[in-house]
Amino acid sequence: MRISSRARALLSPLLLAWAASARAAPVISVSHPTENLSVGQATATFIYGNVQPPDARLKINGTEVKLYKTGGFLAFLPVQPGTFTFHCEAALSTETAVLDRHVRVTAPLPPSPSDRKFLDEDATVPPADLELRPGDWVRVQLKATAGMKGTYDIAGVRNGLPLVEGSTAGLYLGAYQLQPEDKANGAEIRFTLKGAPGRIKTTAKGRLSVLHGGPKVATAWPLKADSVVVRTAPESGYMLFLATGTRVVVDGRVGGEARLRLADGETGWAEASALKFLPPGTPPPQTELGTIHTQAAVDGAQVKLSLSEKIPYTFEQPQPDLLKVRLYYTFAHVEWIVYDPRDQFVKEVRWRQPSTGVAEVEIHLAGPLWGFDGTQESGGLRVDLRRPPAFAAAPESPLKDRLIVLDPGHSPSDPGRVTPTGHTEREINLLEAMALKPLLEKEGAKVLLTRDTNDAEVPLHERRRLAVANRADAYISLHNNALPNNVDPFEAPRGYSVFYYHPASLAFARHLHVAYQKDFPDLADEGFRYGNLNVARMSLMPSTLVESAYFIFPEQEEMLLSESFNKKLAQTLLEGLRSFFAAEREAQKRAAP
Repeated sequence: MRISSRARALLSPLLLAWAASARAAPVISVSHPTENLSVGQATATFIYGNVQPPDARLKINGTEVKLYKTGGFLAFLPVQPGTFTFHCEAALSTETAVLDRHVRVTAPLPPSPSDRKFLDEDATVPPADLELRPGDWVRVQLKATAGMKGTYDIAGVRNGLPLVEGSTAGLYLGAYQLQPEDKANGAEIRFTLKGAPGRIKTTAKGRLSVLHGGPKVATAWPLKADSVVVRTAPESGYMLFLATGTRVVVDGRVGGEARLRLADGETGWAEASALKFLPPGTPPPQTELGTIHTQAAVDGAQVKLSLSEKIPYTFEQPQPDLLKVRLYYTFAHVEWIVYDPRDQFVKEVRWRQPSTGVAEVEIHLAGPLWGFDGTQESGGLRVDLRRPPAFAAAPESPLKDRLIVLDPGHSPSDPGRVTPTGHTEREINLLEAMALKPLLEKEGAKVLLTRDTNDAEVPLHERRRLAVANRADAYISLHNNALPNNVDPFEAPRGYSVFYYHPASLAFARHLHVAYQKDFPDLADEGFRYGNLNVARMSLMPSTLVESAYFIFPEQEEMLLSESFNKKLAQTLLEGLRSFFAAEREAQKRAAP
């Protein structure tokens, strides 16, 4: 397998140093885990790196480990709690090299005994302060000696509340719904267990405050990103994103997470540190949805919703020719919907008020939606709607004159994992982008790279901004894969996967996936997947993220660095793009009057 000149220039300093000096003693390098890495609770974890020369023999903790042609190795080996040492020995002729790599392994939680006193303070819930309101549930947990009878007190609120031992022996659970008369300001939550081993008492780290006044008003104020993430529950999945300056109602807190009251029965959670709390008495956000205007655009249309302030909103695309906008803290007072006579893309706009403080706008289109986006600007929310582009007629390539954004994933501040021979994922991703770019240009496509060097620092939001500002026709984020520390790399075949997020990107991802299936039958197909990934959430154009192979496997790393693989992968991605665009061109032809 021939290594490309670009890949050769990236060869690890270790390999070059060994080749230059031609030392008789082998040289060992461990790429992962890094020294003193915490691998969590584990009974085994993987270790990989390389040995030069590749014809040496490697043992790790007495287990012989295979070396590949590059000298790379990958092993999944047992570990013990505490500071654990991987002792690596590489032998060549009469010379032996030794390297120790240390990791920190967390001891697993022991099963709760029933014959002696035991208490796991770290498993006590709540671990952080709570600010809740009447009607909310206070949920508690205690891990201690099994088979005991328990109660808990919320100081000044209720005493002798029952604890129930769940299906896990020694894990006690309780829940209390706050009542209108309950009052607490930093109240302790105290646990008591009684049984044969004696009495166990402890107090939760988190204290409870019951809120009775009006909720607080806060403004989204992200410190490091371009928006504030709102989640469905603390530390859970993404729900929506708040632009800087968007006001919200905050009516509770669990640790560092603030609960946002978006509407009756609808809440979200955001980091309290990303919110700027406004003085007491600040009016809650409330806006009126007024006149709705449609406007023709070069590549589709715009719908402008008149609103007096920034508010949280979400999009839903239930079918190809329909987009729904859900507006919070909003009361509809729509007396006019003004249609631009030049616009032939928006067929009809409808509105409704499904509940107090929530307005919905339905945008019905004359054809399928290629992409959409929302921008909060002075006077309201602008919704950009893109129709499919006008493709070059056959026999021209459907890619002709189309703008494709190639996004080689990662930057110096986030390089991804290091490969066995010392490369970073960002280097491999760039090799793939540079191989694909000329093939697309040969088809007549315009290509924009989010970065074209390995030292370029490009944040995720800037990658999205580049694609949106240039109104690209498609976006591919190029990545390669690794695994979490404690997953056995050999328990299942590893290969490629393709991700989408929005329904408008589903067909695009499917065409790419089919191209992988056809061209890489020897690589494991890990599936076509929905993925809540940052760049895949971009909605103005079909967007996808691909993971082409696993660079932690020495044989796949060698493949990824080879000129032949990169040419083949570039051809595969080209085929997927061309197939998708050709199918869209054919759909346009069938729909034409």
